[in-house]
Amino acid sequence: MACAAAILGWAFVAAGQQSLVPAVQQVWEAREFDGGINAVDEGKAIEFWQDPISQVRWVFATGYVTDSTGHTRFATYKYKADFPEAGPPLKQAEAFYPPPGFNDREHRAVAIAVDVYGNVYVTGAAQRPLSNNYDYLTIKYNQNLVPMWSSPA
Repeated sequence: MACAAAILGWAFVAAGQQSLVPAVQQVWEAREFDGGINAVDEGKAIEFWQDPISQVRWVFATGYVTDSTGHTRFATYKYKADFPEAGPPLKQAEAFYPPPGFNDREHRAVAIAVDVYGNVYVTGAAQRPLSNNYDYLTIKYNQNLVPMWSSPA
C-alpha cells in the first residue's frame, strides 16, 4: 500500500530564514474552504479512511469558513482520493454547521475522526447564543456527510 501524507492549514518562513520542511512532491490539492467572502477560511484537520469492501480510499477534511454575515461555521468535505493514480481529488460531499441561513455566532471545527464504518466525527467550539462564551460541539455524520447527531444538542 502506498504511503500518503497531507498538509492542511498554513505556514510561512520569515525572510532570510531557511525552511525546515523537507521537499515533498505535491500530488493533488483541493481548495474548498471559501465561505463566499474575502475573509479567513481555515482547514484544521484531515483524516484518511479506506472502505473495507470496495477498497476505495477517502480523505475527509474539516475546518471553518467565514460566511457573508462575517460569522464562522464548521465546513467538512469528503474526497475520493486514490492518489496518485486517480489524478485530482473528486469531491463527493460537503457539510456545513450551522446550515447556511442559520448562523448568528462563531463555530470553529478543530478535529476530525473516522471510525471503521466510515462514520465521521467533527468537533470544535460553538459560541453560545447571546454570549461571548463557547461550548464544545461534536457532530456525527454518516460516510456521505449526512448529520446523524450532535452533542451538545
